[in-house]
Amino acid sequence: MAILPGSIPHRLPDQLRPNLRLVFVGTAASTRSAELGHYDAHPSNRFWRAIHEAGITPRCYQPGEFASLIEPGTGFTDLSNSSASTKSSSAPILMP
Repeated sequence: MAILPGSIPHRLPDQLRPNLRLVFVGTAASTRSAELGHYDAHPSNRFWRAIHEAGITPRCYQPGEFASLIEPGTGFTDLSNSSASTKSSSAPILMP
């Protein structure tokens, strides 16, 4: 797939390594996340606050800090690294 000049690729770097205790798997990067290069970066996204309130992280991290969570064992990846997701375009994932 060719990337048009001036367009932003909707791909974020995988944060994965062996023996992670938790991996968050998204569907695809949003336009805002792709622009900034951070997972769950839209200002209205509640992901970072929710994982803190659930006790997964010791504090409320900012989207730009996602890479620092690999050290305590939390990784990030997306199912699709080729296009931006929106609430209207996301499809359900069926689990066996």
